[in-house]
Amino acid sequence: MTAQSFTQHRTLLVLGGVIALIWSLLGIVDRGNQPYNGYWTDGNNTVIRISRGSPAETAGLRVGDYITSIGGIASTDSKSNRERGRATIGETRIIVVQRDTSETSISLTYAGRPAKEMALGQFGSIIGLIFLACGMLTYHLVDRKTAFLLAVVGVAFGYIIGGGYYFESGLLRRLNGVVIALLLLLGFTSLLQFSLEFPSRKSILEKPSMPRLLYYPAILFALFLIYLNLVQPDSTSGLNTFFRLLFGVFIITYFGLTLLSFLQTYRNASSSDRRTHGLTLVVGGALIGLLPLTFGNLVGVFAPKVVLPGQEYYLLTMALVPITLMLGVLRSAASGDGADESGLAAAPTGGV
Repeated sequence: MTAQSFTQHRTLLVLGGVIALIWSLLGIVDRGNQPYNGYWTDGNNTVIRISRGSPAETAGLRVGDYITSIGGIASTDSKSNRERGRATIGETRIIVVQRDTSETSISLTYAGRPAKEMALGQFGSIIGLIFLACGMLTYHLVDRKTAFLLAVVGVAFGYIIGGGYYFESGLLRRLNGVVIALLLLLGFTSLLQFSLEFPSRKSILEKPSMPRLLYYPAILFALFLIYLNLVQPDSTSGLNTFFRLLFGVFIITYFGLTLLSFLQTYRNASSSDRRTHGLTLVVGGALIGLLPLTFGNLVGVFAPKVVLPGQEYYLLTMALVPITLMLGVLRSAASGDGADESGLAAAPTGGV
């Protein structure tokens, strides 16, 4: 990729950045409108965690309950649930659960989000803004392929993590789901490609089939997400399990390969290259930022009913990823080394 190609998509990238910025700010504003129920499921309608003093606990919901319907709509009816949308604060819905061998109906009144949940949500939007700011700032300051990739990562994760505006229209929510699917594709693949391009282009990328191998799995996953959003098939136990496995494997694979690529780069780099390109900082930020989420998804795939301690805070560690990657690219550029254009002779040339 030439220097000219780094800038030929500047208008599109800047437009994407502006949209992601507005989306994240809307997400911050909307946090106060989001209803709170105080329970979490395993992704297949079985309750695995209930917060103390929450609406769920007050209503009598229990860990292990299998939710069969909410507000008269079956849990498996994706289309009707999507069209009805989220509850409002103060609204009461009847939840029917399968408990042991009998059905039980409980009345759950949705509340406003408590301070802790509100803070976590706001921090999530802020992390999206950090991704966006670091990516766009690096792209503005440095004319390198790694800066371009980091900007793409920033726009993608800035939009996804930012939260955004809640659309009352079911159609608009479905279309937004399509956008998120495409951004997942761009964000995860660009982050992996960044790890293979920084500080020098790995020889594995020179193999004709490798670029396709990086993107094809993500494209298939994105197409599956688009199918779920547009067709809205019934949310059966089999489909829920398949989606949980597929989503978990997607994150584990792309985050895992990204971490392995950074670790291999660090292991094979000389002490001089580690200092020049800030590899200690980059690898440390990637490990702290991505490992908790990767491990959490690994547990989610093989033991979905296990509640990990502090798992609600795992997302917060991601803030280190864009910051450390930005500092690494800027330090590499300041050294005057065109590593990510032509490659370092001393850098590793192996695979992931």
